[in-house]
Amino acid sequence: MTHTQPDPVLIALAQAEPPTANGPAAHTRELATMLRVINGTHRDGWYDHETGPGMDRAAALLDASADLVDAATAGKPRLLDAYGRTIHEGDIVGGTTSGRYQATISGPILQLGTGRVKIRVTSPGQGCDRPKTGDGKWISVDRVFLISRA
Repeated sequence: MTHTQPDPVLIALAQAEPPTANGPAAHTRELATMLRVINGTHRDGWYDHETGPGMDRAAALLDASADLVDAATAGKPRLLDAYGRTIHEGDIVGGTTSGRYQATISGPILQLGTGRVKIRVTSPGQGCDRPKTGDGKWISVDRVFLISRA
């Protein structure tokens, strides 16, 4: 399958939106956004299944680089999910609880802790001893996977 050019309207829309901030981190995020627009998605007709995953990974690495710059300039610690992506409060994550009754749950991050995050459970595991919908649950970051950004 050959890679065809994406819709010029999408590119124009992405270019027309001004960056929210100036500086290296903002420009790096803008580049990652443009790369995602050019790459398309699996639903788009121009997504190339040979080069697309690599371009997705490149955009994720650009986001991670921007997060490093932000953390260095703000003096804030950063937490990484099990895959190595930076996570923030409000991001939607999935994770596995530890303990006797393990459950795979998902939800938005309410609070960042030292090596762990507190999420509000929106998709609980099955069973009577599992966290329920709306509960707050602390999960170690090595058991957390980023689903979507806030």
